[in-house]
Amino acid sequence: SFSALGIPIIEGRSFDEPDASRAPLQAIVTSAFAKRYWGSEPAVGRRVRFAPAGPWFTVIGVTGDVRGTRLDEPLSETVYLPLVVAPGPAMENGNADTARWSPRELALVVRSTASPNDVVQPVERTLRTLAPSIPVYDVRSMAQIVDRSTARTSFTMELLEVASLVALLIGAVGLYGVVSYMVSLRERELAVRMALGAQPGSLRRKVLGQAMVVATAGIIVGVGAALLSSRVIAALLFGVAPNDVATLVGAAGLMGAVALAASWVPARRAAAVDPAVALRTDV
Repeated sequence: SFSALGIPIIEGRSFDEPDASRAPLQAIVTSAFAKRYWGSEPAVGRRVRFAPAGPWFTVIGVTGDVRGTRLDEPLSETVYLPLVVAPGPAMENGNADTARWSPRELALVVRSTASPNDVVQPVERTLRTLAPSIPVYDVRSMAQIVDRSTARTSFTMELLEVASLVALLIGAVGLYGVVSYMVSLRERELAVRMALGAQPGSLRRKVLGQAMVVATAGIIVGVGAALLSSRVIAALLFGVAPNDVATLVGAAGLMGAVALAASWVPARRAAAVDPAVALRTDV
């Protein structure tokens, strides 16, 4: 049922209890299907059929949007039919007393709060009791199904995570080197400031401030590049907008923290300059 899969009925109702003696010609469609064919008009009460001479099915409900196999594929425009429906020309007159049909494969969904391993064996025993000739195979939990459907995307994202960490490390090392070099070039100036009474804390703040100006410029450029490439990034995301404000702010904050940490050691070294030693060495 839709409730077992967590698919909401957003318009109309679900199917009635199946009646093998007289199956109603009812159908339920996804929201994507309804929007494509009927736009903003109500879908309940509309009719659909799958062949020019086939029977008409009355839409009794609309479900939330779903995806068939992968999270990165387009929304499925799906029509759900009762399992006991017997399609055929005779069904146009509401006559359900024709030869029944059944799909070649059936998927049974069991929703439970117990562990999947604790549910499988009781369900298999029940199925063998009800229908011994039907084989039971490919038993998987929903977590396994989701993992399989997102395997390719997950692998791509893991590679991007590794690349991002390497880039972050390279950026931190680079900023550390730039600030260290800047401090070495200004060692005599810093020594003069110290000799004239400048406090170590003020020198440390000055070096950190200059480093953060450079880091802030880089963060602004990076956020702008992320916004410009949002269409490319959107294909790899699910449930998160490529221009999500919280994500961008979090990333900017992380980069700022890394820049501050990379600049801290050179700033401390600048504040620890001995004026006498630095001036003597310069001379």
